[in-house]
Amino acid sequence: MKDLHGGNINAVMNGFGFTINDIPKTIYDFSVNLNPLGPSPAVLEYMLTNDCSWAKYPETYSKTAARSLAKAHNILPENIIIGNGATELFGLILQAFKIKKAASLSPTYSGYNEACSANRVKHISISNLNSYLSDAVFIGFPNNPTGHFPNKAEINSNIIKNPSTLFIIDESFIDFTFSSESYINRDIPKNVIIVKSLTKIFSIAGLRLGFAVSTADNIKRIQASQLPWSVNSIAQNIASFLYNDVEYISKTKTKTKELRIKFTADLNKISGIQTFPSETNFILIKSDRTNLQKELLQKGFFIRSCRNIKELDKTYYRLAVKSKKENELLVKALHQNHLPPPPETKAIMIVGTTSNAGKSLVAAAFCRYFQRKGKRVAPYKAQNMALNSFVTENGGEMGRAQVMQCEAAKIKPHTDMNPVLLKPQGNSISQLIVNGKAIDNITAQKYYNGKTEIRNIAWKAFDRLKKKYNLIIMEGAGSPTEINILKYDFVNMAAAEHANAQTILVADIDRGGVFASIFGTIKLLPQKYQKLFSGIIINKFRGDINLLNPAISQIEKLTGIPVLGVLPYLPNLQIDEEDSLALEEKIFQTNRKNKYCLNVSIIKLPHISNYTDFTPFENHPQIACNYILSSDKLKNSDLIIIPGTKSTCNDMQYLWETGLAEGIIRENSKGIPVIGICGGYQILGKKIYDPNKVEGDIKEIDGLGLLEIRTNLTLKKELAQVKGYTTKHYPFVKRNRKIEFSGYEIHSGRSEYINKSTNQQINKLLLPPLTINKRLNKYVEEKTGCISHNKNVFGCYIHGFFDNPLLFNETVNYLAHKKGIEILKVKQINKDQTYEKLADMLEEHINFSKIL
Repeated sequence: MKDLHGGNINAVMNGFGFTINDIPKTIYDFSVNLNPLGPSPAVLEYMLTNDCSWAKYPETYSKTAARSLAKAHNILPENIIIGNGATELFGLILQAFKIKKAASLSPTYSGYNEACSANRVKHISISNLNSYLSDAVFIGFPNNPTGHFPNKAEINSNIIKNPSTLFIIDESFIDFTFSSESYINRDIPKNVIIVKSLTKIFSIAGLRLGFAVSTADNIKRIQASQLPWSVNSIAQNIASFLYNDVEYISKTKTKTKELRIKFTADLNKISGIQTFPSETNFILIKSDRTNLQKELLQKGFFIRSCRNIKELDKTYYRLAVKSKKENELLVKALHQNHLPPPPETKAIMIVGTTSNAGKSLVAAAFCRYFQRKGKRVAPYKAQNMALNSFVTENGGEMGRAQVMQCEAAKIKPHTDMNPVLLKPQGNSISQLIVNGKAIDNITAQKYYNGKTEIRNIAWKAFDRLKKKYNLIIMEGAGSPTEINILKYDFVNMAAAEHANAQTILVADIDRGGVFASIFGTIKLLPQKYQKLFSGIIINKFRGDINLLNPAISQIEKLTGIPVLGVLPYLPNLQIDEEDSLALEEKIFQTNRKNKYCLNVSIIKLPHISNYTDFTPFENHPQIACNYILSSDKLKNSDLIIIPGTKSTCNDMQYLWETGLAEGIIRENSKGIPVIGICGGYQILGKKIYDPNKVEGDIKEIDGLGLLEIRTNLTLKKELAQVKGYTTKHYPFVKRNRKIEFSGYEIHSGRSEYINKSTNQQINKLLLPPLTINKRLNKYVEEKTGCISHNKNVFGCYIHGFFDNPLLFNETVNYLAHKKGIEILKVKQINKDQTYEKLADMLEEHINFSKIL
């Protein structure tokens, strides 16, 4: 077969007699030696923001670009010429110097021979520099396809000894190496021309861009042979800033070396494969399988054959160094002697154009959909930032959204499904919870500084899950395209890359601007991440789907990614929502406020946490549930609730400063019941102490004084699932009933009774209203909670207390009877039916054939 350049897959297919149906649709191209990181961010940004530059004439001879590249290489502008790739420059040099005969050190790049042939120059291959008689000699520095540097001392000696021979030094791959041996400097010998392709290092092969460096006289001579406008305007403009991205070039060198070493080691383990040392982004191998190129092409891998390169034969192949995952896939294919079955999808990543795009619910729907298909499926979110958390049966803390997804998947929650949790505490500080345990209170900067260690912990959790489940439904956080922190982000596309996950983008059409957000989200990402997308889902649609179809077709063309379907808006699902700190976005039916309704006021603390405790109140059709910011809004309350908080002392101070504290005390004195959960329970007491500054800088503060307790915050955090029952002292029931409950505790500190009265009758009223008989699956007998003397204030540490239907209904009936109204009993929400409804929605509206 004729020697063919890398990337020319159609010609190779024709040579083997293949048709398009004979090879897989997805081809991993190892035949072209482009940067494994993909184009630099600067190039991608330019292509997005200067989409009309192609309509303008380029500079005639690329002078602006030449000045920029000259500055980047510390040479003078008169010493450089820009070309339409290295290939054009080779031809111009041969023309300008009227070369009759040229040599190249073999084995080497076949493009030198092609340039000579096109310009009617005789080309010979030589084994060493002392064995030639020619006008010019091509030297790959480093060499292609061997990947190593020839002896520079020998080259320099020959340059001096042969002043009439033109030495064309090809440094197209030198930027991938750590070599400082470049020939580009301000004192270049007259018989030396250095040529450099920029298409490889910056992964812009389609633009065709290169340059040559030599003496000013030599450059003028080459320019005389160059036609005007040979370099297009886009390539010229991009050339002006390529070398400004120092971080990208440095990262390329480091990453390429890391990938090459690992790739080489893996290849050396394969029987019949021999590798040769390389210093750049490709590896020369020798295989005892002479039809290896054909064999791999049938498996979906395209490699470069070196059969027509002198001194090599049909047993030699060149492999580009690509991404870790692509390299691993090729190694796996080389281990196999037969066509492998299509790989099973192990992970699907759901990311959103924004927070609250609906990705948590879509992920839950995917969990139930695949669970119904017989998959053992689990959810995963590398890192969550949320104030709503949950405790597993093993005493680990994790985000509630993944707990909801576990319910959909019909499995028990485990902290591996949300290994990193951040709980904001204010003043740019968050509590860091890793593998279910709180380990530190940290600033954002400290968190980012330790991102590598935290990322590795999160990804190890994913790897553990992958061993236990058939399919992982991953969820991203916020938007995957937060370009200011993209290098720190291990939750979205970096996690998808680690998992080799098919990635689906969920876009919220209810907010408007859906197509702009889709396009921007995808196109602002590095190319390696764009390749991971398998589909787009438009979410929360209400309207005529036919009106969307033209735009859907257009966004598919613009992004190259199929729209899998459009999901309808589904209100009032009554399951935990997507994690969000934006409590203001919650909608409450304030129109329910009338004499036939109960008015429940929840204090919106600055550091409110676990407000999902009150979802049963929000979902009740006869309860007007409102989050309160000022004391005047407390009037006409039938119940006041103080929720949990991540900073009890600071929020207590907020209540005093805003007058809300006095308002709560005032309404309670009028007989309005007050309930506090967790931090709200601590706030109801007389004193809160924080000597170790566990939650902030306030060491001591007065509480509301509505309960006879005081709280000492401690470094140790209580994390436990609990079960128990109400005692006869629980106040909010019509009659003394023993009602069972279950829930979980997440709190720092302990509360104790104070100021016990000498009056035994009063002391009996203060007896704990709850008994815990099971903690962390161990049977116990613990009295807990507290009530006030007048029995209209109650507090406890148990989250999920009102998720118990009987207990919730008894409490609501008590309040309704007190107000003199009748109220409906609410049946327990059947979450399983909701998950079935979500899966049905996917079944109806999503085209799974496009991704599976």
